[in-house]
Amino acid sequence: MPPLLHRMKITLEKGLDIYYESAGSGSTTLLFIHGLGTTGKSWQRVMPPLAEHFTCIAPDLPGYGKSTKSDFPFTIDFFKNSLLLLIEKLGLDQIVLVGHSMGGQIAASMVLENPDVFKGLILMAPAGFETFTREGGDLIKQWYTPEILSDLSPEQVRRNFEANFSNTPPELESMIAERLSMMQSDEYSHFSRMIPKCVQGMLDQPVFEDYKNIHLPVLTFFGLEDKLIPSPLLRRKLNTREIAEKGIAQFPKGQLKLIPNCGHFIPLDCPMATIQPSINFIKNIRD
Repeated sequence: MPPLLHRMKITLEKGLDIYYESAGSGSTTLLFIHGLGTTGKSWQRVMPPLAEHFTCIAPDLPGYGKSTKSDFPFTIDFFKNSLLLLIEKLGLDQIVLVGHSMGGQIAASMVLENPDVFKGLILMAPAGFETFTREGGDLIKQWYTPEILSDLSPEQVRRNFEANFSNTPPELESMIAERLSMMQSDEYSHFSRMIPKCVQGMLDQPVFEDYKNIHLPVLTFFGLEDKLIPSPLLRRKLNTREIAEKGIAQFPKGQLKLIPNCGHFIPLDCPMATIQPSINFIKNIRD
């Protein structure tokens, strides 16, 4: 029987409540950080097996899911500071950060800000490994505007979700249905303003050159069928393996696991490929 899942909400400061789910009771705490346009539900297939060994906490980032929605700045620093405050409020220690995509860039920034708080870092298809020229970054920003997001057709929404996967997870149809339902509500106005700010935040605060200053153990997963890294918008002659190998070489204590037949959304596309390597990695840190 999997560990019981607890659904909680905590006030970080006036005007900012964070919803999170937790499971497990191990001495090591895994803090999961989801990616762009998703929520803490991203980890629903990863948390149960890991919660048999560790305390697992998966928040919805500010502006996402059941957390407070407001016109926050949505920079990497904003997310970083919010999660550091969450750690303080919850009294967490012995923490390993687990970040997917945008969440990977946030996680790296948290470690750079306050390395003594953390024991290790697990990254899944992290933003920040792929670097961009100013012109390339500006081009990407042009594709993420409130107007473009507001005009997406149902077919485009489906294609955008499908691009995240090499396989077809059982959650895909419900994710698409949830997004299409949101597009018919007032919530989508907030969403379509937030996403461009998140993209701009990632591009305006690159972390690649700072990876060399992260001296914690780092385990990084990439799917070899990732259709989003490298960015399809720039049509560059790069592949996922090259970006992954170049990025992991920046870390003094980095390990890389390349997963065949796996796309960008690793926690749902190929979750089981990450479980035992993550358990072994964390136990080696503790030992």
